[in-house]
Amino acid sequence: TVERDKTHKQVFFLEGLPVYCRSDLSGESLRQVMFKAGKIEQKELDRVEELMEREDVEEDRALLELGMLDENARYYHLQEQARKRLLTLFSWAQGRYSFEATEDFLDRVDLFDIDPLHVICEGIATYHVLDVPGLLQEVASETVETTEILEKTAPFVERYFPDARLQAVPEEKFTLNQILPQLH
Repeated sequence: TVERDKTHKQVFFLEGLPVYCRSDLSGESLRQVMFKAGKIEQKELDRVEELMEREDVEEDRALLELGMLDENARYYHLQEQARKRLLTLFSWAQGRYSFEATEDFLDRVDLFDIDPLHVICEGIATYHVLDVPGLLQEVASETVETTEILEKTAPFVERYFPDARLQAVPEEKFTLNQILPQLH
């Protein structure tokens, strides 16, 4: 759970990867996103909200029932919604977070393939102006030492980034100047 002021977001992880993100921001609801994008009109938005309230159904189910989405579009839009909710966390300069180890969400939410590396890169590029080449140049001659953590993450890198040059990290000590050419 991530909180800022009165805003709450829940990020769900499975095997260390983000698979879903829930938000209480009304502007991040699927119906509002579709309305702002011109996919549904105000009259349809009102119908969705009326059905949700009357029958106590989730918004994606209301959109399906009213024929505003088919199952494929529902999955696509929910995945994109989860990714964008996660992405906007990069705009937060402050907040609080907590972790809860549980798997009881598995039967309550759709699980999506959200590439964490892509979200991190996009979040930094969208919400932070960083001179990454300049920052790397500043620390290029620093010595880095592999640790037990790096060894423990090797199966993760091999599984989720099979073509990644990160697998070519040398053992023991190296400088960033030595490793950076392998990462390009």
